[in-house]
Amino acid sequence: MKVEPIRWTGKRLELLDQRLLPGRKKYIACKTAEQVAKFGGTAGVAYDPNYHTERDDITNVNRTSIDIMSDAVAHAALTLAQDPTLVP
Repeated sequence: MKVEPIRWTGKRLELLDQRLLPGRKKYIACKTAEQVAKFGGTAGVAYDPNYHTERDDITNVNRTSIDIMSDAVAHAALTLAQDPTLVP
């Protein structure tokens, strides 16, 4: 198994999550300059620097994101409940 600590995929920088080695190989996507311009943050840094760390718990969440995404999940569930033919 070839392991690259850093890799480029298209326009995106990805960092190897070395905490999961040797059993699992997973890459963490980093923000691009375009994403920083649109959403803020720092280019070349993982989207969620707390992911799989001791700080990754319920006290460290973005409440605005949860509010937006919960509305999207509710809409999707309601849409699928009303028209089961949408589910393959």
